[in-house]
Amino acid sequence: RILFASDLDNTLLFSSLHRGDTDRCVEHLEGREQGFCTRRSLELLELLNGGLNPYQGEIGSDDLQLMYRKSGGGWKRIKKITSGSTVKYTDKSMAAGKKHVYTVRAYNGSKTSSYDKKGLTIRRLTNPSMVSAKGSKSGVKVTWKKVKSAVTYDIYRKKPGGKYTKIATVKGGSKVTYTDKKAKKGVTYYYTARACSGIYKGAYTTPGVKGKRK
Repeated sequence: RILFASDLDNTLLFSSLHRGDTDRCVEHLEGREQGFCTRRSLELLELLNGGLNPYQGEIGSDDLQLMYRKSGGGWKRIKKITSGSTVKYTDKSMAAGKKHVYTVRAYNGSKTSSYDKKGLTIRRLTNPSMVSAKGSKSGVKVTWKKVKSAVTYDIYRKKPGGKYTKIATVKGGSKVTYTDKKAKKGVTYYYTARACSGIYKGAYTTPGVKGKRK
């Protein structure tokens, strides 16, 4: 993090005597604006600080939101939310198979809040591409394509018009087959799977693949 010292001598921080129209207040004294900084200086400080403004101010319940993400490096701002009532955001640009950490801070004009430095960690797992469900006398063999960073796969089954129910967990991210030996002969089933990595779980693919035990 940034550590620096500066007097109000028209260098990094300066008083209202040298304030320009676009300069931002970064210091208050007894409720009054005391120190100012240029926008360009703040942009450079944000880069040094991993994309986050090191200055904080008082904020209220109607303030807007800034969403940040980091994936192994420093924080990077990915979204400026312009509605104070918005409390969720879908990141459609996050890469699959990697851990991403998210945090958010509020802002109101030149004032910005503090933020949760730990953030919320999420790993995005893509939906498995279902290949086939082939029936035999021993059961129905379900096959899907490998998902990056998956450790296990949850297998689901349903009858036509029914709801998917989990029937098994396949251990090993490289294993991409499962044989349903409890399937009844002559009954049509739909199968699907979802990738898992510890507490992180993807979604399963619908409608899945269809198969019947011989």
